[in-house]
Amino acid sequence: SDRMEQELNVGHDIQMSMLPLEFPPFPDRSEFSLHATLKPAREVGGDFYDFFFVDDDHLCLVVGDVSGKGVPAALFMAVTKTMIKSQAADDPSPADDAAPSGARQCTGNRTGRPHHGEPGFHDPDCH
Repeated sequence: SDRMEQELNVGHDIQMSMLPLEFPPFPDRSEFSLHATLKPAREVGGDFYDFFFVDDDHLCLVVGDVSGKGVPAALFMAVTKTMIKSQAADDPSPADDAAPSGARQCTGNRTGRPHHGEPGFHDPDCH
């Protein structure tokens, strides 16, 4: 239906607006290169990625997925991504952030929507 198609388009726009799309993302860092792409299926879901420095020496790489489709999945993806970034900013210790983010997000998750976002950390100076 037209309404479903419109919701999927809005979900796609939300999803894509939350992803880093400028490459290279850290042009002043010559010790590594980084590129990512996401090609959602026709029925957009909550797939996402992100990368950011938590301090001068640690790059956080995140890959995640929220079940569902359309606007609800895209919005929950945005919340999941924001929570991971917030946790990393509050405590940039990789050991603390390596805990599954889904466990932290169950509080207040009345949708019961399964989701997973897994941060990984990299020290660009270690080759």
